[in-house]
Amino acid sequence: MVHEDQLVLHLENHKSGICVTDATLTMKGRSLTHKKLYQSIFMHPYMTAKVYYGIYKQALALFLKKNPLYTNPTTMSGTQDRQSRGHL
Repeated sequence: MVHEDQLVLHLENHKSGICVTDATLTMKGRSLTHKKLYQSIFMHPYMTAKVYYGIYKQALALFLKKNPLYTNPTTMSGTQDRQSRGHL
């Protein structure tokens, strides 16, 4: 029986009509609160550091390749004019 707060993934691989792989993954849904997010970050500091390292490593690689930098269009000088007209 599958509840609304569950995710069930079932995979089968057949070769010549014979099932050679059968895998099932069942997950329960949980609400994500600020408290649970911070607990996750501090319970898995290696993963947090690995993600930060990967992001900054990729940014450095792009910088060293001299890729152009693009600014956020909403922070450009025309933003104030659009805000005063009520378009943002």
